[in-house]
Amino acid sequence: MFHVIDHYKNGNWQWEIAQAKGEATGLYGEVFQLTETDKLWLPVQGLLLWHFNLKGNEGNHYIGTLTYSYITGEMVVRKTVCH
Repeated sequence: MFHVIDHYKNGNWQWEIAQAKGEATGLYGEVFQLTETDKLWLPVQGLLLWHFNLKGNEGNHYIGTLTYSYITGEMVVRKTVCH
């Protein structure tokens, strides 16, 4: 499920925030509850920023931040914490 907020200034789109909630199953069967917040800046910066939080039913917990550039195609892991 996604909730999307778009921000306009003087009728021109500036950025978007997308909030996601859901469930994902890992390769070995662990089921994760997912919450994610994305911020997208286009067309000027061409940058997507992800913040994610995955809590597994077997006790694993992953929190992280990634960026993706639509200009260069580069994805960078900014911060990831595994509990």
